[in-house]
Amino acid sequence: MSTAFAIVSPESYVTACPSCGAISDMAEALLCDCLTREHTPVCPSCGGCFCKLPRAKLRAFWEAAPPAMLARHLRKPTLRIVRTPVTSKAPLVMLVDDDDEIRSIGEHVISRLGYRCVTASNGPEALALMAVDEPALVLTDALMPKMDGRDLCRFIKKSSSAKVVIMTSLYTAPHYKYEAFKSFGADDYLAKPIDFTALQETLHRLVPAQEIRQ
Repeated sequence: MSTAFAIVSPESYVTACPSCGAISDMAEALLCDCLTREHTPVCPSCGGCFCKLPRAKLRAFWEAAPPAMLARHLRKPTLRIVRTPVTSKAPLVMLVDDDDEIRSIGEHVISRLGYRCVTASNGPEALALMAVDEPALVLTDALMPKMDGRDLCRFIKKSSSAKVVIMTSLYTAPHYKYEAFKSFGADDYLAKPIDFTALQETLHRLVPAQEIRQ
């Protein structure tokens, strides 16, 4: 879907939502809580954000934004997540992704939620870390070099009791989710860009909240 950006006044930024196509003024819209540094506006019509725009279009979106909106974006919003103290008894969550930014931000967010966190950049690295300290839950990207995240999931489910959540920005159709559950044994499936609230709900559901208490 093509997205038009238009500044109506210094305080307004009328744009088409890339998800639903609704035309709205995004100048004062809430910024999203996705697992990315972008923190794009949330559409008031559908609740979707602009994070799925191609990088070139996202760059054009911010270049056309009014100064006040761009300044608010650059301030980086505070995460709307209540910090939970991390204890030595907190479950270990492993985040596997070949994107340095996602690993960095993800580790920060997972720690804020009260979990211990370790990261790996690919499947073999994840398996090597698991041999030292088995996590309670593994969040893995679907497409990575050296070992596909779905194959990593299948291997883990055959050799470990860890829960596995597959993350993907490409395979979001229902039949791909069915494949993730049926063929690879995933415990859940999250579409990228991942919303902080969705991540929090998934972690707390698969690793119950009482398990992170002292």
